[in-house]
Amino acid sequence: MRGILVVVYDWYFAVIIDMVQSSPIADISCRPLMLVTMGPLGVLAVIGHFFLAVIPPHGDHKSDERDRHVDLKGEWTGGFALGTAAVTSVFLAMAETESFRLANTLFADLVLSEIVTSVAKLAYFRRMAW
Repeated sequence: MRGILVVVYDWYFAVIIDMVQSSPIADISCRPLMLVTMGPLGVLAVIGHFFLAVIPPHGDHKSDERDRHVDLKGEWTGGFALGTAAVTSVFLAMAETESFRLANTLFADLVLSEIVTSVAKLAYFRRMAW
């Protein structure tokens, strides 16, 4: 599911960068593009979760204590990254940054926290999390 998030937001940020390069930030309205981005993302997430719930895993892999521990530590690490990024966004809001920058910072924070979560889980699995 995180892969879908990264791909969709990669497209979003590519479009935003093109918009920023062609016109001043004050003239850009990112709301329609955000809605166009979040709609398909929601649909893809629902479809992905449906297939993950319906299709049984290959082999006899059962979740054990180590798997749950790695998942917990990875989610904790990603949550820490998201919390840190949220504090940054709060400071931007207190500095009365325009809504365009604030909204895109929040979007970037979400994507980066999901990437941190995935990388942390891979690293913890690699190290066996113990």
